[in-house]
Amino acid sequence: MKIKDIICGVKNITPYTQNNIKSNIETYDLVYIDKAPAEFTDPDKNVELENPQVTDYHILCCRRARPITFNVGTYVYGNYYLRSQFDNRVSMVIYFSDLRTCECDHYIYGLKPIMHFDIEKYLQLRKDYKVNTGINLKEKVFRRDAHHVLQLGYYPQSFVGEDLNEKLENLYSNAKLSPTGKQYLYRTNYNKDTKKMNFSFNSEFEYGCERYVRTLVEEDDLILNDLTEYNKNFAWVKVEPIEWEIMNYDQLPRSLNKYGDESAKQMIVRSDKLFCGGLPFFPNYKEMFCTAWQNSTIRAYLNGLNMETIWTPNGDKTFRGSHMSYASNKGGNFSGKFNFLEEIGFNDELEKIMLKPEPKSQDKIEKKEDVELEKKKANFKERLFNFLNEKNK
Repeated sequence: MKIKDIICGVKNITPYTQNNIKSNIETYDLVYIDKAPAEFTDPDKNVELENPQVTDYHILCCRRARPITFNVGTYVYGNYYLRSQFDNRVSMVIYFSDLRTCECDHYIYGLKPIMHFDIEKYLQLRKDYKVNTGINLKEKVFRRDAHHVLQLGYYPQSFVGEDLNEKLENLYSNAKLSPTGKQYLYRTNYNKDTKKMNFSFNSEFEYGCERYVRTLVEEDDLILNDLTEYNKNFAWVKVEPIEWEIMNYDQLPRSLNKYGDESAKQMIVRSDKLFCGGLPFFPNYKEMFCTAWQNSTIRAYLNGLNMETIWTPNGDKTFRGSHMSYASNKGGNFSGKFNFLEEIGFNDELEKIMLKPEPKSQDKIEKKEDVELEKKKANFKERLFNFLNEKNK
């Protein structure tokens, strides 16, 4: 069984305006992102939306985040795309939870993917793989609010700390790490001459039955560089479970929520943090229909679609979009191995990703070292926050 088997396809209606002609474009998506609120009609009007936390890997991919301090601690937040557009610009949520618009070819914004899970199939999944806690629900307190999250799938998230970073880099340099064969999208760029998108990826390695990704740290990245005396050219990021906020928790059956009203047939989840930095909404802002969700690079990446094929009336309308008058085929091809569902493990057989073998004795990290590592990581986070504060003054 695959996690993808529990995903329900969703019909999305996204308003689109071109040359003062308004249309509603219908798409069918396994994974999608929020659109702007219905009350938002003026791009200069502030509409407060959620301001999410970012991962260290997101910072490395998109190079930009902003630190904000709350009473419960220090976090780093970032901007993210929505699927709506206004006058040839796409909408986005910026640092302080405001909704704004930007040109579609920016590479510094993240995504908050949304999926719908079939509840009956999910319950069967829990029954079949009950030994694994990664598919159980838990409550999470964030800022001043509490919400319920589901852990499912994996993605690179946290910098490992300076000591483990040096250890992994030494092992890598001496060819003592085992590559898993998996890669994660790092950055993209658009070649104006060939009119094609180029992609770069980071490889995943296994050590101590944990998985890590080695990523380049460039001079203008807001992490490691000029931040510590360590200052290496590569950072190692740990692959960790993804937490999904359950958006309709009150409507779930009592087998999942003892106070639920049992009205939901699907569980609607949205990523709790920002992911996929370094990906544009569409690679060329001068292209016709570049702001239509049906054509977007983001949609292709999230759903594993090929946006470079020629559209015909007999084409795959179910996934590609139903408004042929607004078709564009420059969004990129993600129908192969490299797309969001592949990266987070939703296309893998569960036996491969759910059950971990016991670590080999020589790969174990002692508990005393673990404590010291956590202290180092906490110290690093504090210096990262101070560094980002100085950068954004």
